[in-house]
Amino acid sequence: MFSQMRQEADAAQRRVMTMTFLSLLQKESVSDNEKAIILAALFQGNEVGAIQDDGAPTSSYELIARMLGGSR
Repeated sequence: MFSQMRQEADAAQRRVMTMTFLSLLQKESVSDNEKAIILAALFQGNEVGAIQDDGAPTSSYELIARMLGGSR
């Protein structure tokens, strides 16, 4: 149950970050470096409640790298 609550809180935080990011993009007040930082935070892995060492990718980048033939 705690894991589910933590995941809900994480999803809510990511929603707020996404909405803020989109608002900043509309105002064109975000540099390329800042975009990279924000996107990395949005798409970072969430290991709360996950089984450790199960071999699952911990980020979107890692998942894409694996799909394109990269190894772990």
